[in-house]
Amino acid sequence: MDYNDIFLNCLNVEESKLGFLEKRFTERQIQYYSPLNKAVMDRILSTSGVCMSFITKSREISFDFAVESFPRPFVCFDIWENDAYTLPARFDDYTRNGTVSYLRRRKEESKITVYLPCTCETYISDINIGAYKPAVKHEKKLLVIGDSIAQGMNGIYPSFNPMTVLANHFSNNLLNQSYGGGYFNADGFDEDLDYEPDLIVFALGTNDMDLFPAGQIYSNADLHIKKVRRRYPAAKTIIITPLWRYELDSDPSYFNIYKDAVSAIEKASLENGCITVYGSALIAHSETFFGPGDVHPNDLGFAQYALNLVKTLYAFGKSKPDYAKTMYP
Repeated sequence: MDYNDIFLNCLNVEESKLGFLEKRFTERQIQYYSPLNKAVMDRILSTSGVCMSFITKSREISFDFAVESFPRPFVCFDIWENDAYTLPARFDDYTRNGTVSYLRRRKEESKITVYLPCTCETYISDINIGAYKPAVKHEKKLLVIGDSIAQGMNGIYPSFNPMTVLANHFSNNLLNQSYGGGYFNADGFDEDLDYEPDLIVFALGTNDMDLFPAGQIYSNADLHIKKVRRRYPAAKTIIITPLWRYELDSDPSYFNIYKDAVSAIEKASLENGCITVYGSALIAHSETFFGPGDVHPNDLGFAQYALNLVKTLYAFGKSKPDYAKTMYP
């Protein structure tokens, strides 16, 4: 069996001697990014948001995995049965090969969904799931264009990535085209992308602040958003501004950089008819929710990010929420 029909939230599945690898980026995008450096390609080839989903009566399901890159050391597969979270299959950090096995809890057939690690280049092989039916895909689609935070860097449990939670909560298929180091860059978007989203989320800006002055951030964001909007004029588009980070409380000059960057992104969002969500309102301004001295949330921070993002989008469906800026520094 080729099992291609069980892999969701990816563009295509390639088979090699290591197993199946699920691609989130087009070949044109991979060719664009590949000359940059290995670190970028490790993140491009990671399996953020990708899952296997199928219906089976088999008492036990299992598969082998091989990991080729470790932008972060975590190796964890989240297993859901009938849309209920039942098992995190976590392995020791930097585990290169292993087997995941799961005993189903239902006697009758059930839907099993297995989320792959967000940060690893993960190959799947020796799939044992008995006679199965592929799970029914959602009708709606979500496209995410983001950086390492949207990819899920520092998050151990892949099904709790905020972009995955957002997709599942609003019954969307997901294509998470986020990668560590990402910034507003129109050249990185493939206009021939074979994916038709109903909702688009840009989650960029954290790296932009470290790379460009505010004027350049505005120009880059405007070009990138325009290019995507031309390709998908009917899709609702949401722009998430950068999250809070440690420097904002300790470095007054960096606070001004942040404020100007947010204003630049907000301007590009408004001029292109997008909805702006303020990242500073999504996670409390406390090291409790981030890695030590890190811009990346930990799992607790990602959980808060996901919850507040869903609440914000619900509110936008009714009226523009007043609280969207209440935690703005």
